Amino acid sequence: MKKPRPLGRGFFICADFNRTLTQGTDAIKVAVMKASGAPSLKPALKPALAAALAAALAAALAATLAIGAASLVPSAAAFAQSGQNSPRASVSIPLKPPVDESAAARRVLDELFDRLAKAQDVEEGAGIAGAIQRVWLRSGSDTADLLMARARSMVNKKDAAVALEILDRLVALEPEWSEAWRLRANARFLSADKAGAVEDLARTLTIEPRHFIALADLGSVLYASGFNKRALEVLRRALEVHPRQPDAQALADQLSLSVDGRGI
Repeated sequence: MKKPRPLGRGFFICADFNRTLTQGTDAIKVAVMKASGAPSLKPALKPALAAALAAALAAALAATLAIGAASLVPSAAAFAQSGQNSPRASVSIPLKPPVDESAAARRVLDELFDRLAKAQDVEEGAGIAGAIQRVWLRSGSDTADLLMARARSMVNKKDAAVALEILDRLVALEPEWSEAWRLRANARFLSADKAGAVEDLARTLTIEPRHFIALADLGSVLYASGFNKRALEVLRRALEVHPRQPDAQALADQLSLSVDGRGI
């Protein structure tokens, strides 16, 4: 089976249309090494990261799979086996994104997501996904859009400190903008704040459960952290939303063989 590979400098699943927005992280590098059969360099998960992963997983899957969050959190026994503290109580989130965008923008997104699910090939899927991302990048505020452009530039330059300063202001200014939270997750990865990054991915998915980039990023982190079953659930959801992701499909197939004993 073809091994998943890193694409460009971004998270290795969604980089076809996201190369300029995301940067590589230690977690993703570990995931790529693990997928390719190289020895794992993953250190033991710190309790804060383990708790954040559990909370983010519950939030993401409750939002996207419309099932109870509590049953999705890794058990205390599972954490104990890996030397981790038990996760704290999971967060409660809505099952649908808040209606805070204009009706016209929401209709455009709904139509694009419908087309994305029916894309006939990778090229068509990437084109539609790019159109969706362009909608996500518009906040409706010139000030917020300018801050986003500056933050993207800083993330691309791997200047996490300046990016975070901008993005902290941006999420305060536009707290329901999913793309601002997702970009801040990337900046937090760059600054080695993996727990914070996972929390921001969960917030992204609370606002927009169909955010296939955030789903893929979260799936990659869960995979690199040893939560294979949960990673598979998140990747499957990402593929339901955007089926034409060859690297996500390859990793999901690999995980399905190890988790379920069969391909998907």
